[in-house]
Amino acid sequence: MERGLDSSQLRVNVSGIMRRPFARSRLRAGLLLCRGERGMVEDAAGSPVLLDLELESAPDGVRVRGSITGLLPATCTRCAAPFQWRLELDVDEFFCRSTLPLLTPQGPRESEIPAEDVYLLDGDTIDLNDMVNDLILLSLPIRMLCRKDCRGICPRCGADLNQGDCDCRSDEVDPRLEVLRRWLDREGEQ
Repeated sequence: MERGLDSSQLRVNVSGIMRRPFARSRLRAGLLLCRGERGMVEDAAGSPVLLDLELESAPDGVRVRGSITGLLPATCTRCAAPFQWRLELDVDEFFCRSTLPLLTPQGPRESEIPAEDVYLLDGDTIDLNDMVNDLILLSLPIRMLCRKDCRGICPRCGADLNQGDCDCRSDEVDPRLEVLRRWLDREGEQ
């Protein structure tokens, strides 16, 4: 069964920067990624995606800022042609320490933020896999188009209309709408 993104390059030891508040380190990584059933996956047949991230320690965790750029293999939802989707994402996320309590006027208590809504530090390690997967998937449009003016395919013969018009008649009416066409014809005669 296919796993989601699980790159060893994205598991980073942050013990060095966690010793000093606001210390920084840089992470540059190149991954070959493509979309799979469970999100992004690392695959030798994938396209190069570059991560340029800065990790900064804070008293309650690690802030991750930078960019994710590259190309992703995609299929146009209108014409079904393969193409490369340009990825240009700004990153600004925070990894919380799971052991720190939330300080309130009534005293310290457990955070009300569900664990699935935040990224957590795992000891001295941050795992950026989920963050990268989430950011890429959430940036993808619902309809991936090879170009803005993609004409798609003919619903009758399946010809790619970007290559030119097909020989299908465009005045044919869907049989379910034939009654409406006859009514409009009668209205036009009056």
